[in-house]
Amino acid sequence: MKNRIKFLGFIALAAVIVISFPSCKGSKSKATSDGFTVTNSDQWKEAINAIMSGGDNKTHTVNVTEDFNILGTTVNTFGSLTGITITITGDKKISLAEGSIGSLLRIGSGQTIILQDVDLQGNKTNKYPLVYINGKALIMQGSASVSGNARRGVYISEGTFTMKDKASVFDNTVTGTNGGGVYIGGGTFIIQDNASVKGNTAAFTIGRNNTVVGAEGGGIYIASGGTVIMEGGSVNGNNSVSGAGVYIANGGSFRATGGAVYGNNAESNGGGMYITWRGSSLMEGGSVYGNTATRNGGGVYIDSGGSSVMEGGTIYGRDAEEGNKNSAERGSAVYDENLSTSNRAMDNIIR
Repeated sequence: MKNRIKFLGFIALAAVIVISFPSCKGSKSKATSDGFTVTNSDQWKEAINAIMSGGDNKTHTVNVTEDFNILGTTVNTFGSLTGITITITGDKKISLAEGSIGSLLRIGSGQTIILQDVDLQGNKTNKYPLVYINGKALIMQGSASVSGNARRGVYISEGTFTMKDKASVFDNTVTGTNGGGVYIGGGTFIIQDNASVKGNTAAFTIGRNNTVVGAEGGGIYIASGGTVIMEGGSVNGNNSVSGAGVYIANGGSFRATGGAVYGNNAESNGGGMYITWRGSSLMEGGSVYGNTATRNGGGVYIDSGGSSVMEGGTIYGRDAEEGNKNSAERGSAVYDENLSTSNRAMDNIIR
């Protein structure tokens, strides 16, 4: 059998600091060694304006010390600045204002944003990804999270998105299209340590001629040459019609050297992973277990045109211990459309 899975690594740059605001609303910034202290939406705007006035190739820290709401944006948060590194830190929450649409954070070319412990929360009426990456890098570390958005958590068009420590993308949804948690339309997504993509959903709508539209890749959808490298962490508890954990298509690739894809549920094929046209997976380590598919491929479903190579790791089948079993009508472990009909369904543990 063939299987293929990808993930890469990225190291965060250190942040240094400039300027701080007193906590009163609408106060002016003033220079300190601690960076920008932000307690409300007005001070958030002031910090962004000051950073943009500072020019290219600078390093800044934004310290979030209270929860607050902001309006969404459809343009880059830090404009056209390049060579900048911005650390947004604090064990607090920045939420998309109720009824507001747009991204909470948009990262442009040549920009590196580090989220340290801070939580970014969307809303259930938003029509944009909560975080849009079209730049150099987003690094989520500590307990940073992206959650509760109605149009995906994170969309990667270009650049590198790294999740490490206990960072998470969770409880995001999308309806009538693909990729509930993370959509990779280009660039690289790296999962390390105990980071997780969990509890996200890709739901379908009914289109013309009663056809199902969307609903692929509840946790992660990889397309257009995008790459996922899984060195640790997990993709778990996600839901969709097909490829509930990870859906790989159209030149996308997935490589696993560690971590786990588990507890995902597909209403059709590919509980853990679904690999289709020009998509590829390389499994050198890690595990796929406890996933379910109503039809085929409880652990992994390989469609015609998809390729998968397995050089390490474990895909569990119906003969595994309770709790580890992948389950499906056919091919509890793997179902491969590229093989002869009699060999397509693989029900037992594959190592």
